[in-house]
Amino acid sequence: MKNNSRFKYFLVEPSDLAPEATVLRCRLEKIFSAFDLGEMTVAELLFAVIATVCEHRRPGQWWMRGKSEFVFPQKKNFILSAVFKDLGFVIPLESLADFFNNYRIKNLPQSIPRILFLWSTELAFLDLREAPITPLEMLHYQERGWRVVTLSRHCFLTGEVVDGQRDALEFLLHDMTHANLFFSATHQEQKIFFGQLSAALKQNILFPPESLDAELKTALEYIMSDMNSSRPHLEQSLRAALMEHRRRVYGVLPTESLSLEQEQQFQSDWSSFCRDQTL
Repeated sequence: MKNNSRFKYFLVEPSDLAPEATVLRCRLEKIFSAFDLGEMTVAELLFAVIATVCEHRRPGQWWMRGKSEFVFPQKKNFILSAVFKDLGFVIPLESLADFFNNYRIKNLPQSIPRILFLWSTELAFLDLREAPITPLEMLHYQERGWRVVTLSRHCFLTGEVVDGQRDALEFLLHDMTHANLFFSATHQEQKIFFGQLSAALKQNILFPPESLDAELKTALEYIMSDMNSSRPHLEQSLRAALMEHRRRVYGVLPTESLSLEQEQQFQSDWSSFCRDQTL
């Protein structure tokens, strides 16, 4: 996934993960222990882990001088202060506010500091998990206005991949990026869409359960957990997936069109899904 990832600047080869974990294990264990003891907030934990791994992989390439646009609460933390010293900062830094008043994160999406900010100020409903959840579980979170972020301690400490292809840092950054898209200007319409999709699946409105095939399952899981956009885009993606599924059910070739009766049935089923969707 390294060549195709938006985070590839900070990714390493899979063969380098286990040796890296051996080098960083002691420092990461101290961070995790401090969090477990209530000595670090979630935002401080995430920042410390991301900074520690990025500094190891690309020394000095994850930060730059300059005040951030995000104003973090001023909350001194001696554990975080020690982390900053380990990272090589000469200027005494005792909080996230100290860091973001003097530095900015670079070579990572702006979504990363924004989610740290939202988490530190409790402006978004976010849940930290240590293992990935299923797409259906993510759907239920999103219909309630929540989003999950996964930080796999086990994989950070062992160098194993989280989901068979992403290392722990990439998975964490991926989840934070999607959380940022969820808590955007389209948050309410996304929440409504995911609620409608959840209800439709429970009521078997979109398709008979026995007709679910691998292609539609993959498309639905992507929409449930990895697509955060505007409501029209979400609806368009779902409609296209359902139309392709319907073509497979009817045995209609890509070069052929649905019959008038088949088209009318699809439109009726789609209308049942769209009914009562109001902002």
